[in-house]
Amino acid sequence: MTHPVANPVPLKQWVVSARTAPKQPLALYCAGRPVTSPGSGGLDNVSPVEYMLLAIAGCFALSCAGALKAREFPPTPVEVVVTGEKAPDAPSRVHRIGLAVVFGGDMSEDEAGAVAREAKRLCTVTNTLFGAPIVEVTASAKG
Repeated sequence: MTHPVANPVPLKQWVVSARTAPKQPLALYCAGRPVTSPGSGGLDNVSPVEYMLLAIAGCFALSCAGALKAREFPPTPVEVVVTGEKAPDAPSRVHRIGLAVVFGGDMSEDEAGAVAREAKRLCTVTNTLFGAPIVEVTASAKG
């Protein structure tokens, strides 16, 4: 009888977050470290996968802010934490993405859930991923 061998190498994981606060610009973080450079608008030491996850976090955070405003909530801080897990098999890809949304201020769990559902409807980035977009690759050579 053969027994499955546990993967001795843990799967690669990424954790990023986006934070919005009243009258503050969107702040982005990778593994807890800020990735926005003050005044430059650029991102430092960010991998391509982290860029993708930051796009999810940023879009969802801004969608939450929009949903809060539409529901006429008082200005409320929002943090969206996005985790990505690399697939254990080929091809190389992220196979699991999780979003956790935390609202500051005085909000019930029911209200938080309603705002998150509205943000899910609004978020262009997550809706693109849910829709399994067609990705076309072309190549050329200059010679």
